[in-house]
Amino acid sequence: QADAIGVGSALFDGTDDVITTGYDTSGAPIDVTYSFWLKSSQTSDNNGVFGHGGVNAGAFHINRGGDKPMLYVGDSGGTRVRKWDDTSAQDDGNWHHWAVFFDSDDMTGCKCYVDGVLLGVNATTNTGTFTAYSEGLNIGGDTASSGRYYEGNIAQFGVWTGELTQEQIQSIMEKTYEELTASEKTDLVSWYPLDAAA
Repeated sequence: QADAIGVGSALFDGTDDVITTGYDTSGAPIDVTYSFWLKSSQTSDNNGVFGHGGVNAGAFHINRGGDKPMLYVGDSGGTRVRKWDDTSAQDDGNWHHWAVFFDSDDMTGCKCYVDGVLLGVNATTNTGTFTAYSEGLNIGGDTASSGRYYEGNIAQFGVWTGELTQEQIQSIMEKTYEELTASEKTDLVSWYPLDAAA
């Protein structure tokens, strides 16, 4: 696990820390898989881990805290919410690997893996259709100014176009960027080690 996390991680204070990246998917939503290591120290729920566009129409973000990880999607008809069963004691102060697949066509196709294991679905609400993103990727909060910030550590944050298989996720979670195979980098869009101050 220590090898996979790397030489360090980014620490977020849960108050105002957020990384606004240069990765921007403004326009029509696309299928994307996000993979990262997470160590939570937060005591409240509804804290954004990452997201695109905050709470605007077309935005989506992953929140954690409380009893279940949640995907929120703002759309033209309201807010879609997808919750997964939390079976990994993610507030236990230990590192856990997450992989989240965002299905741009169907909310019910979105998936969440923790430590390489696919979580069961707890609840899904569908109230409209996906629209366009209005903001790039933020890490450590669902948007740069919403007030929903993550408290804890994040490392080795990767973004892939399309859906990764469970086998691919289990392989990727054991590696830093330098250790990824050529095939694992094929659909890789961005990789943020978050193991340095820069």
